[in-house]
This record gives sequence, C-alpha cells and structure tokens, in this order.
Amino acid sequence: LTFDGDWLDNGVDRILETLKKENCKATFFLTGKFMERYPDAVKKIFYEEHEIANHSYNHQDFVNLYKKSPEIMLSQLYMTENIFFHTTKSSLNKSWRAPFGSRNNDILKYLSRFGYYHIYWTFDTLDWVADKNDKNYFSSDEIERRLFASIKKDKFNGNGYIILAHVGSLRNQDPFYNKIPSIVSKLKETHNLVTIEELLK
Repeated sequence: LTFDGDWLDNGVDRILETLKKENCKATFFLTGKFMERYPDAVKKIFYEEHEIANHSYNHQDFVNLYKKSPEIMLSQLYMTENIFFHTTKSSLNKSWRAPFGSRNNDILKYLSRFGYYHIYWTFDTLDWVADKNDKNYFSSDEIERRLFASIKKDKFNGNGYIILAHVGSLRNQDPFYNKIPSIVSKLKETHNLVTIEELLK
C-alpha cells in the first residue's frame, strides 16, 4: 500500500489507525509542502515506523521542469529532504514518486546519477477524483471491487502489486480512506502488506 500526500491530511489518522490495528506497514510519498503544512501528521507516520518517501516539493510536473532545467527538478527533491530532516531529524530515503506519475527515461537516468530511484504503481485507486460527473469517479465500493478484480486477473495474483491511494480527500461524502479498513482486512487474508523498501529486497 502506498499513500500520496500533498494538499490534505484528513485521512491520516484513519489510515494509521487501520495499519496499526492490522499490524502492517505502508509507504507514504509526501511533498515538501505537505510536510510544511502538516508536520504533526508527518511525525505520526514516522513514529509509527512507516516508510516515508519523496513526492517533490510542490507537486509540479517533472517532465515540464526537466525541459526548463534538470537542476530545478533536482532541487524539488533536495528541498523535500531538507524539510523532512528538519521535521523528524532523520534522513529521507532516495525513493521518489513523480507528481502525476509524469516522468520519462531521461529524467529517471538523470536522477539515478544522484542515487534516486523512481516508484510508480500497479493499481491507481483514482480516489482523488471528487466530482461524481467525472468519468474517472468511482465510489469507494467500486474502487474496492476494481482492485480485487484486478488482483484476480493478475497472473501473479497481485504479488508485488503497488497500490496508489491518498492520505487526503476532497470528497465531502464517501472519502476513500474510510474504505481502507475493509480493503486491508481482505488483502491480509492472502497477502503480506509491506513497505516499498521491503518489497524491493
């Protein structure tokens, strides 16, 4: 399980409560802006020993940044590392996730020179879509059904799956983080839920 965080932290407590109850770990990709806005949330995630990784400073499209200047793109990651260290007195690891998933081979090669390795996802919950008229909107129940249907179709039965969700929601009704207890409980019946670092070992 991976959770991205940039604009809201309203699901953090529910997510952490579930992970603690189910005794499993997740990876949180957080922006520097998120860390500045919600240092207490970052500390909660950190002290409960979940993995925290880099999601840039302010969620800009890295393909566009790379065209302007690779150094600007790199500074986004450095800034987030500095904020994380200031918040937790610990170093951020070198895994990162591009905002919007926007990256290309040139970006990956460039950042790998500085030790960074990119983490994409296998299944996107699209839980950030809040407008019910949007074709990409799915209720939490529909997201859960889509996820387990995807796992069922997978030739490896979802082993190695990286699931993308978010720590906050703009939905006034049916925020996806309220579905996390059900999903985690069902996943644990057949899978081990680990951090990205553990998955890559």
